[in-house]
Amino acid sequence: MKTYDIVFYVNLGLVILTLANAAAVCVLCKKTAFGIQTGLTSVFIAGFAVAAYIIQLVMYSLGNGYAEYAVYAALFLLCCGLIATCIYCFLLSKRSDGNLCIASGVLMFVPPVGTCLLAALSARLRRDSRAQNMLFNGYAYTFAAVGAFTARYGGGFIDSAEGVSFDELKERDAFKYVKTLKKKAKDADGVYKYAEALAHYFPQDTGLAARAMTKAAKSGHAAATFNLGYWHEIGYYFKKDLKKANELYARAEELGDSDAQLRRGVVAVERGNAQEGAQIFKTLADGGNDCALFDYALCAERGVGVEKDTVKAAELYADCARRGLFAAQQRLFALAGKSVGTVEYDDVFRKIASFQFFEGEFSLALEGMIAVKEKRAANAADAFLASIKYRGKWEGVARLFVGTLYIDSGETEYDRKNGAAYIKTAIPLTPLARDIYLIVPVSLRGKKDGKNKTGKTASAGDKASDPKLRPLKNETNTGAEKSS
Repeated sequence: MKTYDIVFYVNLGLVILTLANAAAVCVLCKKTAFGIQTGLTSVFIAGFAVAAYIIQLVMYSLGNGYAEYAVYAALFLLCCGLIATCIYCFLLSKRSDGNLCIASGVLMFVPPVGTCLLAALSARLRRDSRAQNMLFNGYAYTFAAVGAFTARYGGGFIDSAEGVSFDELKERDAFKYVKTLKKKAKDADGVYKYAEALAHYFPQDTGLAARAMTKAAKSGHAAATFNLGYWHEIGYYFKKDLKKANELYARAEELGDSDAQLRRGVVAVERGNAQEGAQIFKTLADGGNDCALFDYALCAERGVGVEKDTVKAAELYADCARRGLFAAQQRLFALAGKSVGTVEYDDVFRKIASFQFFEGEFSLALEGMIAVKEKRAANAADAFLASIKYRGKWEGVARLFVGTLYIDSGETEYDRKNGAAYIKTAIPLTPLARDIYLIVPVSLRGKKDGKNKTGKTASAGDKASDPKLRPLKNETNTGAEKSS
């Protein structure tokens, strides 16, 4: 028997192992994006090797004069496939299951031990977490921004006071403003405005604000009664007391407050009466209350008082967002973000991606997040850049994601520095940008760390993220916040 006859039968055994190895590598590539280029390369080479084996098999069977060369060529390609698989195993050892990965690589040339170990590795290796998936695909900063957004806007029950905000004032101006309101605090409305300013402006005096709020509430001031109930609900200054909060909301409802019944629904949920709370939201939503519809959607998303249905929740959020409720737009964007790097929210993602009725800056921002999910970095950056041009409520978030995409996917150092600059410009527009900016390497953002040098302000400003310092409900501005 000639040498190439022996090689022919060796190839027969190797091609079986190669097919098994390729199947195992395909499973590994599906589980993790780490070293995926090398994994797919080994599968590609294995495909060529199998094709070469089939060719040499035909030529050998027909007794072709060049069969000998075909046999050696097939052996070469089969060995290349094993080497590529070996390298892939070594790379995977940096991810997890290091000992098993290294053993699989080393024993790849000890058939069929290496193949058995590779099969065990493909079964044992855990699927990428959302963070790993983004990191291994080169979207580390974009993932950080997505995570920051979904954490900050994770969804909480809202009412029409959600959109109320206060002008930023310097300390001196705020002091004069509070002093002026104190002089005017002669009736219930004046006392309420004074309490409101004390709660939000320098010099802040929560105790005095609480006493003034209580005085206004006793005088029959609806907004003061509502906010006093809210402070009892969240345990701000007063000890948290849901029963007392419910009583105050009931009183505010009698005085004509438009949101008191909605907050009673929230209190019902917090007290464990989820079905009662959800029913209150549903009743108010049927009456055309957008905030109530949002709260009912939140119940559907989390399975609070109603059957859990995240796809239905997305549809309800979309109805609210289409009417301009900014909180609903944020929630949809967050849900699309949750689908990035995971399959858990794929059904919700497909539903969100199917919406065709949004327009303007939010539509473009959502389009950008959809492109991030689909790993189309260039399309995502274009969408966010287009959203920035509206100079609206989504400008800060859009600038943040343009920056992270440029850092993650930029081909040159200039692109990455430009991305850092974009994140810096988003700092005054969204509280998310500062945390992301501070993790950007100094080589990209320069020696300055982007500290705010605009001067100290006296409004709620940066404190707005604290639920205890939520802007109080103002009777002159009770409409839900609308996007432009």
